Amino acid sequence: MNKEHFEVATRFVNGFFYTFEYYAKSKQRFQDKTPFIYCIGPVEGSRSLVAGINLHHIPYEDRCRLIVALQTNYNILDDDTQNIIAEESLNRLLPGVLFGERFYNLRNVYNLKRIHNKAVPLYLHEHGNIYLGTADDKFMKYLFKSGIYKDSEHLL
Repeated sequence: MNKEHFEVATRFVNGFFYTFEYYAKSKQRFQDKTPFIYCIGPVEGSRSLVAGINLHHIPYEDRCRLIVALQTNYNILDDDTQNIIAEESLNRLLPGVLFGERFYNLRNVYNLKRIHNKAVPLYLHEHGNIYLGTADDKFMKYLFKSGIYKDSEHLL
């Protein structure tokens, strides 16, 4: 990715894509230290938390489907503007996408960069540094219980 694909940011703004370094105090097995999120917005009742769909926590194919659906329905890639989309609408576009929702403490966020909308498809191919670049346990359980994967040919 080139520098022109990013813009240094000082705060999160709903409806944009971001990447940043994240150093949480609690160390979780699937902690993503360089999240790639679609910002949903601040967490109600908290000044220090922001919510976002971490695309690293959904399978690669679903990341691509989400961006195609966002482009088809909202033209997100056509210009570099804010696209505020409600959680319910996101989940309608790609059922199960909310399992990628994460909450980030602003005190643990470093080197915040907004990804320009037109560069989002280029960034989709990055796996982040979560364990093996895979979805986390919660999302995997959802996929298996949902009936999407009916035989071994459809497993991730």
